[in-house]
Amino acid sequence: MKMNLAPVIAVANQKGGVGKTTTAMNLACAVAARGLKTLAIDCDPHGNLTQGFGIPIQDLLITVRELITDRSVVTESAIVRTQCGVDLIGANPLLAQAVRWMVSQTNAELRLRQRMQSLRENYQIIVMDSCPGLGALLNSTLNAATHLIIPVDTGFYGYMGVKELQNEMEEIRLGTNPELSILGFLLTMTDRTLLTRETLDALVGQYGDLVFETQIRRCVSLREAPALGQGIFDYAPKSVGATDYLNFADEVMKRLSERGLEDSAQTNEVAYV
Repeated sequence: MKMNLAPVIAVANQKGGVGKTTTAMNLACAVAARGLKTLAIDCDPHGNLTQGFGIPIQDLLITVRELITDRSVVTESAIVRTQCGVDLIGANPLLAQAVRWMVSQTNAELRLRQRMQSLRENYQIIVMDSCPGLGALLNSTLNAATHLIIPVDTGFYGYMGVKELQNEMEEIRLGTNPELSILGFLLTMTDRTLLTRETLDALVGQYGDLVFETQIRRCVSLREAPALGQGIFDYAPKSVGATDYLNFADEVMKRLSERGLEDSAQTNEVAYV
């Protein structure tokens, strides 16, 4: 696969508890395992993605917060290496302070986007975990992204959160980030119940081919792995969660290829098999 600037995928839904962090982490691990140089970025003050990779948030010296608020900080100094081969820019609760700071600053929601430019030259894919809710921090994430993956759990409220996020994304796309587009909707925490079928039918009826064919089934191992600082492929490589996220990663890369990311003036050859 050929790439120029790395695609930047934000995993977002303004509703919490739909599998954003689980998806961001295991998507990053899966594409790294496929041979792509991968960066994950934690844009949530809870730091769940950071902790899921086994990085103690109290040990972080430079985080997303510093990249947003301090222009003198070197972007690459925020990167730490994880055990699964994914590079990470982490977050901790101090990131919440940046939200208050951004309110009083001009174009503060574009700071992270500016930081991404050099990173896109050094990686082949970048995956961003986002915070729940709408506001300056989510807008900052969406401004930095080129593609959006929206996880939706099998419930009414997760589906309603999609509509609000889509409205926010459209405003950003028309205003400050015309590069942003929806890569797809991912159904998570599925089972064989009628509710899962109804949620899937509603999504497909509304968004058609934008709904990923892969579904993430309910899997206890997906909840257990982050507590040990591991991705699903290290913790339970034979679980349905591992199978589902590998299939999902393949589908993501296929969609990126179909959107023309193979053609560029300067390309990197990537073995993706």
